[in-house]
Order: sequence, then structure tokens, then C-alpha cells
Amino acid sequence: MDKTRHLLIISVITLILIGISYSIAMQQGFANNSLTNATFMELLPEECRVMSISEGVTAGVSFRRDKFGNITDKTYVNLYTKNIYAGANAGFCITAQNIADIPISVDEFVLHVDGNKSAISELIYFSGSVKIYRDNGTYYDVLGTFRNITLSELAGNLTSLTKYRKIDSGEKLVLELNQQLDDGPVKLTGKAGLSYKLVPVFIQYFPRKDDI
Repeated sequence: MDKTRHLLIISVITLILIGISYSIAMQQGFANNSLTNATFMELLPEECRVMSISEGVTAGVSFRRDKFGNITDKTYVNLYTKNIYAGANAGFCITAQNIADIPISVDEFVLHVDGNKSAISELIYFSGSVKIYRDNGTYYDVLGTFRNITLSELAGNLTSLTKYRKIDSGEKLVLELNQQLDDGPVKLTGKAGLSYKLVPVFIQYFPRKDDI
């Protein structure tokens, strides 16, 4: 490993943390108000994984667990990346399933970014796709793809791909997400680590007039 790359690993603080949690929209999003605080989507831990990483990078997927190692929350997952450097990338696959008896859809994705203005948020680019798996995984629909978008554009792009798309009971929503760090060493010098949270807000699905 050359000296420049080693210095970058130190200066970037070696950490990017993504928290993906699920929240339910306000009660006006549901025909039955009693559904407002219910859980409709759950992550499938066995299908949440690292797909690819650059040489020397450490990446993983972790869930909240109790002292015995049992997963206690299937609505929250951390995707972590350590030892990042200029040009490094890491790819993840996140799968969630509709466990309700009603069809739902994503109303919007909300992005929360932690950290100060010197963080590396403007130096990370995202590519990936969103799919819905149907009929016990036999078939899937690709809702859309995105390439080389910035963190500030991520939530809007995901919302545009998923809004008004029906997720029936038992169907899976799959997000494949690759994060690529800018390959300019000078840009990264002195930058701090970054933590951000991506929250999809679900509502009960109703067909639009154009779809009826």
C-alpha cells in the first residue's frame, strides 16, 4: 500500500454508516386508523448482504441484537464501510418483505445526514436498482436504476422509482446500492467520516384514477 493511500485511510476516519429504518406514514395514509402504528415491512436478515467491496475495504451488515445474539429489530439495519480510500466502493443488497395483509407502497424516502459541513457527503456517488419480487421470488419487476448520483439526490431518486408502485402481501422490495468514493485524493484530505439514515415512509396502496 502506498503512502498516499495510507494517509487517506486515516484522514477519512474510515467510517461510513447507513441506517435504514422503516416508519409508517401519518394516519391519513390508511383507510383504517388502527393500522397507523402497525408494522408492515420487515427486513429479511438472511437476504441483506455485502455484494462487492474494493480491495482492503471492510464492509458488513449488522442488526440490533440482544445479549444472546438474537435479532431484536427487523426494521433497522446498519450498513458499515471501513478503511475507505479514494476510488473505493462497496455494494450492498437490502431486502424487506410486506408482512401485512394489505398492499402498501412507498410514499417517500427521507434522508437524514449527521455530521458537519466538512464531511465527505459531497464526495460519495451512488448507483443501484430497486426491484419487487413476486410469486415467492419466482418473478421480479425492476422499478428502475440510478447511476452516479450524489447523497443529496439519493432520496429523491428512490422516491421517484417506488412511489405509487404496489407491494402486495408477501412480496419483497429489494434495494441494491453501491457507494463509490471520489477518486481524487486531494479532495478527501482532512474530510471527516459520515453517518446518514435513509427512511422509507409507507402508506396503504390505493390505485390512482389513471390505473383503474
